[in-house]
Amino acid sequence: MKNCYASFVAILSFRFFVFGNIVIGPKLECNEEGLRIHFSPTGSFSGHVYVKGYFFSQYCHLDYSSYLISHPFFFHIPYKSECNVKKERSLEPPGINYNVIVVVQNHKMFLTDADQAYSINCFFRENRTDAGTILSHSLQVSDLNVTNIDNDPVQTQPICSYQVLSGSENGSSVQFASIGDLLYHKWSCESNEMGMLVHTCIVKDAVQNSFTIIDNRGCITDKSLLQPLNYSSSLNSVYAPISAFKFADQMSVFFSCQITLCRKVLNGCEGITPPVCNYIKLPTEGGPIMPVLTPNRQPSIPLVNLIEDTIQGRPFDVTDENLFQAQSQPQILNQPSNHMIAQPQTLTQTNSYRKAHQVDPVTVNATIEKVAQDYAVKLATVIKGLKHSTGTGYGENLAFASSSIAGTAVDMWYNEVKDYDFKKGVFTPTTGHFTQLVWKNSRQVGFGIAVANGAAYIVCNYSPPGNYLGQFKENVFPKKV
Repeated sequence: MKNCYASFVAILSFRFFVFGNIVIGPKLECNEEGLRIHFSPTGSFSGHVYVKGYFFSQYCHLDYSSYLISHPFFFHIPYKSECNVKKERSLEPPGINYNVIVVVQNHKMFLTDADQAYSINCFFRENRTDAGTILSHSLQVSDLNVTNIDNDPVQTQPICSYQVLSGSENGSSVQFASIGDLLYHKWSCESNEMGMLVHTCIVKDAVQNSFTIIDNRGCITDKSLLQPLNYSSSLNSVYAPISAFKFADQMSVFFSCQITLCRKVLNGCEGITPPVCNYIKLPTEGGPIMPVLTPNRQPSIPLVNLIEDTIQGRPFDVTDENLFQAQSQPQILNQPSNHMIAQPQTLTQTNSYRKAHQVDPVTVNATIEKVAQDYAVKLATVIKGLKHSTGTGYGENLAFASSSIAGTAVDMWYNEVKDYDFKKGVFTPTTGHFTQLVWKNSRQVGFGIAVANGAAYIVCNYSPPGNYLGQFKENVFPKKV
């Protein structure tokens, strides 16, 4: 029997670095019904704090990945909860100890060597008669789990390989590592005639969570995880040093990449590999002056040198008429006046459907609006198709339609309701637009629309984002009768 309780705050004397910000001295508070860990970030924190093994639990997880927090906050864990707080009785000294492991994760998806795990202990003595007795509490930094790395070699011709090595790009192969271990990912092809481009690299876990770390151009998507790839002068070998990381509460990490080959003869790899990932400014922005060609120019050497490739193609003709003919520019609906016309209708439709499903309306946020509009223009002019953006931290719905029916985008997203099972309350690829549209916890939105060649590209970003695994029943409700 516990005769009395007291609360005590233990101030730690260490501090740890969080991607350039410092969280100093987490404090532990042991109360009668549960424990609290207090954090005081000196900068902005945008990660996760959760009980180990309960990343997907809404009751054992603080999620700040969608927005920054810079003021003090605490993580409260009841002793009697689903968070697996262990209760142990001690004979000497007599009392009861409550223990739980809490993880502080800074990246929105991965555990890295910048993260910490804490073993939290709250001990209560039994049969204490002195009300001034100090309780004993400890907060210890524990080792993070081992990462299991599974190589996924790319099979193609010529023979190409994907290896994960230790020590250097010429080190020995590894399959197991600890978080933070420096590993060398290496791609190589056995050919002197072919060059290679490494692209579309995806990291997955055992339950099919995924994250693209190298995009389809061969460019890094998250510089906190890895730096630009190192291509050999012969273009048949590429490596990148990467500190080991893993998904929260998952032991295995699966890497897969695609390799595109090109013939080095006659500069066949130029413009393909190595990738150009740095933004080149236009002359109007202070960039290099670009040469201007006109149809009347008579150079001493041909502007185009045509060579027949008997293997890859055939000869073709280029004339001044098609060489210098101005290309028609796409019409972009990017003027504030046009955009403001489309916004109220889209917002009204969105909130009408949200009201029907018993959730509060969303409001337009200017920052989110700009992100959505800029990406809509990119879809129309650069990507020329639908492809989800990366790294924004927002939820996202996309649509592509004739410009005359662009206003039906919200209706198209909502029509997925017919395939959603409210009893199961789980994510499916065919209902993701609908569930994001009516997601209860999403409070702010931004709309973007751009038109090119008669087709409209519509983008809607949501904050906080929806479609979190394990949270559908708490955020997606049936239509009110």
